[in-house]
Order: sequence, then structure tokens, then C-alpha cells
Amino acid sequence: MLSEQMDTTVSEANVREMIAEERKKYGLGFLPPDVAIKLVEQQTGQNLLTTLRTQMQSAVDTMLFPTFNDPKNIEGLLEKLGRELLCFLLSGRMDVAPMWAHYADNNSGFLVAFDTEHEWFQRRKDGQKTRLQKVTYFDGKVEEPLADIQAALISKTTAWEYEREWRLY
Repeated sequence: MLSEQMDTTVSEANVREMIAEERKKYGLGFLPPDVAIKLVEQQTGQNLLTTLRTQMQSAVDTMLFPTFNDPKNIEGLLEKLGRELLCFLLSGRMDVAPMWAHYADNNSGFLVAFDTEHEWFQRRKDGQKTRLQKVTYFDGKVEEPLADIQAALISKTTAWEYEREWRLY
């Protein structure tokens, strides 16, 4: 996912567009992009796109990954996501004792039934289709959660399959 984003950002078309904007800022709008690229490559002795990708990868490696590897930063990120994201969990079952123990204040909660075919579950306020989806159960783990956020959001191990869970986010 990150490498795809980098490839998009440092694509030849995007680099040409950025060069065109920068040329205008410095009064060099008359200079064709190809000439500007060749001048930079002659000065550095390196391919411009390769150099930009290398510099971006270096920045990610030295700034971003250490941040993600620090438990305090991860905790802060998760807390922020928890405050800002809505995730509404539903179950297709109401008769499972462990669910009452886990999710209903140790068997003292109550049941609320919903019709998932109701318009509220089908459309958001902006008219877009909602993200109400059945959870997928499998043995194993999502290898790269950031590469497939959708899979990470709607999957659990088969140990939880008895819940028949739905998620709306």
C-alpha cells in the first residue's frame, strides 16, 4: 500500500506536474519540463525519479517506521482512531451465553433487535451505500493489515464464528 502510494506520488506525470508548478513560482515557466529534468539529472548525475523514490523511502524508513514501532505512538494513534471512527457491531444471534457474558455487562444487559434491511442500515446521510458487512471468519491472520484495511476491519478467527457478527463503519 505504501509502495503503491509512493509510486503514484513519484510517477513521471506527477513529477512533471510538480516541476511545472515550481517553474512558475520561480519565473521559469518558459523552461520545458524535459529540459528542467535533464538539467537536474546532469547536476546530480542520477535519474530524477529514482532519486526522488530513494529519498522518499529513506524518509519513510527513518521517520515513519520508528514512530509506528513505538508502543506509545501506536497507543495514541489507536485512541485517536477510536474517538473519530464509528464502528457499530451487530450479531445475528441472541442466544449465546458467552456473548451475554462478554458484551452485556456479565449477563445484566438487554437485547435490542434491528432490521438490517431498514434504510438506515442501507444508506448514509450523504446518500452513499453504507459499509454494513458480515464479518469473515478464517484461521490465520491478515498478513498486512495496512495493505488491506477492509480485510482487517471485517475479519476474525474462526474461534469467534459463533457470534455471526456484522459490522457497520
